[in-house]
Amino acid sequence: MKSLTKYIVIPCALALSVVGCAKFEDFGDTNISPNATELASTQALLTNALLSVGSYSSETRGGLYAQHFSETQYTETSLYQAPVLDFTALYYGPIADLEKIIAFCSDPVTAPRTAAYGLPQNQIAISRIVKAFYYWAATDKWGDLPYTEALKAPSIMYPKYDTPEAIYKGVMQELTEAVDQLDLSANNVTGDVIAEGSSQAASWARFANSLRMVIALRTSNVYPGASEWGAVEFKKAFEHSRGYIATNAQNFNQKYDGDVVAYGNPWWSLFRTRSDYAVSDVFGEALVDVGDPRVSVVGSNTTFFPYGLTRNDAVTFTSTVGGVYSVIWAPAYRQQSSTVPILTASQVALTIAEAASLGWVSADATTWLKNGVTLGWSQYSVGGSLDVDDYLADVTAETGYTGAALIQYQQWFSWYGNGLQAWSNWRRTRVPNLIPSPNALSASGQIPERYQYPTTELNFNEENARLAFAKYNDNSPDVKLWWAK
Repeated sequence: MKSLTKYIVIPCALALSVVGCAKFEDFGDTNISPNATELASTQALLTNALLSVGSYSSETRGGLYAQHFSETQYTETSLYQAPVLDFTALYYGPIADLEKIIAFCSDPVTAPRTAAYGLPQNQIAISRIVKAFYYWAATDKWGDLPYTEALKAPSIMYPKYDTPEAIYKGVMQELTEAVDQLDLSANNVTGDVIAEGSSQAASWARFANSLRMVIALRTSNVYPGASEWGAVEFKKAFEHSRGYIATNAQNFNQKYDGDVVAYGNPWWSLFRTRSDYAVSDVFGEALVDVGDPRVSVVGSNTTFFPYGLTRNDAVTFTSTVGGVYSVIWAPAYRQQSSTVPILTASQVALTIAEAASLGWVSADATTWLKNGVTLGWSQYSVGGSLDVDDYLADVTAETGYTGAALIQYQQWFSWYGNGLQAWSNWRRTRVPNLIPSPNALSASGQIPERYQYPTTELNFNEENARLAFAKYNDNSPDVKLWWAK
């Protein structure tokens, strides 16, 4: 992997790509050519847009809600303190950068110049895939969000909030078109810190098709039938000639080369000077109870941290174990240059297994379940001598789960580390039966169902924000999202 240093723009340059540096005019026209249209480097824009993908795939908040993790000192998040979070940085950071790439590469005037950074057609397709990923992740956090009218100032200053269902269908269309738009013979898009190399375009196509299947399955409660939207879209992706992530060699990972401290592996960054998060006893003991070999990978030891403690009780537990508890991931998986899985063959196989159990595709659910489990083990080089049939029999004996619930329990294991997806999949399936912390700070005492909109939206987009607030019972974190009902 090439060093990121030359791809990362300085803060002012990044701001310029979004909203402009306030004092840029102070530099006069020294570097402005009167005979050329000014054009930002699409290479730098792509790198900036991609650097957050790994962070979106390693969020701690969702991991706390899914009870994969525990907080060891400041326990408010795992006690469900109001999850009021802002989405502005997503829009005016990565999504704005991606929109600029698409605009520059689509404009007949500027497109020839963007070719210096790779085939414009593929730059557009990759940008569309990443933009779809971000919008999907965002709507699964908040619900209704600006989408069709987002980032269209000055023509639209107050964008409407689209429904999550509309965003889902828009994202699915974007991904579907982007897969076919990719030229698989061109693998020269620079600034790509995820899938560079000779199979760059094919890797993005597999990722997009795999994402389409995960997104479609997320709607299984709304569209359960084999002839309904979810199944139809799933089958299109499953049968697409450009394939999906099927082997661990094809896993879609965020790469970190270790040259830039500010952009090291998020887990490495998180634990550089502190250890505020640990493997929860709920998750760690679930692995131990069924003899899952991934227990040696998910944490630094098997002293799991009790979930949902008050700060005082957390401090007491830390003292009791001498400050030695299971930090998230074994050391080998949280080095500065360690990769972060965005989507893996195991996760895709378990997605196919559940779709098969629903009758969405002609495939054997049990075969795909076993495939998903063994891929999950081999991803971390564990479980080589373990018989998967015996293992699954032990899981059923321990949990009582069979059929789709057994698949969903394995999905809970498989999404470890990816907090947002673990939480989202749990909200859809309610597997396993997670018990909220008895020390909850929220009025309902329940695990949050969504993030709350920031009140600043009332200052900048009041009319549309109030409509969204009202839709979610005055911006409550307890209202289920459309696909969770």
